[in-house]
Amino acid sequence: MKAAIYARTATKEQSIEAQITKCKEFIESLGGEVTCIYSDEGFSANDHNRPSLRKLIEESSSGDFNTVVSFGYARIFRNVFDLKEFEFGLNQQEIELLIADIKNQ
Repeated sequence: MKAAIYARTATKEQSIEAQITKCKEFIESLGGEVTCIYSDEGFSANDHNRPSLRKLIEESSSGDFNTVVSFGYARIFRNVFDLKEFEFGLNQQEIELLIADIKNQ
């Protein structure tokens, strides 16, 4: 597994680094490697124009990763329809979406 990590916080007080660390541990537990890290700090989950999210989507066809890992679904989108549309777009490119903190979802 070649994995890209996506992390997002809505406020500066929340920790991007904690999310990234948990995602790295999750990927390593599956025998994968982290190839890219994308993070948006200070952005709402409702904002579709987050710079790093847009970059992840643009680079998803590069072949640099075949999996996207995020700490939680709400780190990507809170709206289930937006989340499913994002996941569908990844799946069309044979990229899997995994959630590191699935037990709390």
